[in-house]
Amino acid sequence: MKPLEYLGGRKFVLCCLVALCVTLLVAMGKTIDLATASVLLGTAGAYITGNVTQKHLVATSAATNPEKTP
Repeated sequence: MKPLEYLGGRKFVLCCLVALCVTLLVAMGKTIDLATASVLLGTAGAYITGNVTQKHLVATSAATNPEKTP
């Protein structure tokens, strides 16, 4: 198993890193402007969209290509 898969996948790791960076910036006293909030929202949205799309594609391909068991 690859390290990124062990942690939850690359999309999850990227989403967590963006959230961590924004949290650290706020903790250091930096203000969150509209652009920073948009990046955080876009990252979370991309993660959710990617997961939904992946689950749909995997379910669809599994239904159309069932594995044959001996």
